[in-house]
Amino acid sequence: MTPVTIQHGIWKAVIVPDFGMNVISLTCQGKEIMRRPKDFAELEDRPRLFGIPILIPANRTAEGIFTFEGKTHENFFPINEPARNNNVHGLMSTAPFEVVSHTENSLT
Repeated sequence: MTPVTIQHGIWKAVIVPDFGMNVISLTCQGKEIMRRPKDFAELEDRPRLFGIPILIPANRTAEGIFTFEGKTHENFFPINEPARNNNVHGLMSTAPFEVVSHTENSLT
């Protein structure tokens, strides 16, 4: 995994594009403001504990069914919270993303 760093003013973020585009470190004036994994193995072992991953879909999807632009989608998201018959967010939390551009203060 190759982290990418972006910075703007007093803020600095370390992002891992090939692991959910996860922001694994966010600092303000050099002070870490969230829990950071000690290494990539720890991030892989507990991907939802660290960082700010992209959580698509957000929150929970009851019965894995949702409606978008008037069309209902069933069996789209797996039921990964069976006790409540829901899909819990985070399908993209470990998916690789492709970096198409990177500047000092932006990442696409």
